[in-house]
Amino acid sequence: MEEIIREIVDADKQARRRVKEKQQERLNIQNLIQQQDDEIKSRYQQETKALLEAKQAELNAALQKEQEQEEKAYQDALHNLEAKYDASKEEWVNEIIQRCLAS
Repeated sequence: MEEIIREIVDADKQARRRVKEKQQERLNIQNLIQQQDDEIKSRYQQETKALLEAKQAELNAALQKEQEQEEKAYQDALHNLEAKYDASKEEWVNEIIQRCLAS
């Protein structure tokens, strides 16, 4: 009878040990999954940040180019206007004087 009780107690100890091992294994797997999840999130955040920085640099370059084109167009228009003024200012002044005197 004592032998049977001892076998039952040993079987119970072994079963408890296996349950504890499986619980620890489950905990280890959960930790590994959490670690991998964190690594994946970090990697995607870094990739997204790199993509956003590249796109921002691309947009800044395009904006800079467009600003330079607009500045050139402005300078061209200003130069043309100044040239037209220089070419026609005497005529305009005379016309203004004639109109004022005719009134």
